[in-house]
Amino acid sequence: MQHQLFVLAFFFVLLVLFYQIAMIFGPFLVPILWAVIIARMSNGLYLNLVYLLRGRDTLAAALLTFGTMFLVVFPIVSLTFLDPPPVVVPPTM
Repeated sequence: MQHQLFVLAFFFVLLVLFYQIAMIFGPFLVPILWAVIIARMSNGLYLNLVYLLRGRDTLAAALLTFGTMFLVVFPIVSLTFLDPPPVVVPPTM
């Protein structure tokens, strides 16, 4: 009986710890998912770029990083944080 009570208490504490870990890492799941999607989509381009640059993988990684920033990250950030243009309402007569 004492062994079963110990096992039950252990799994209860383990469940509480998993819940706390999920609450800490919860806000980071969407950015991590986007990072995985972008990395998966750009892997083939990276391999082609390494081939075109004759095996210079550091240069290929740097070019792909800056290209991804300019083509994906900067437009999303600018659309997210910039104010929308003012709405011009024509005068009514």
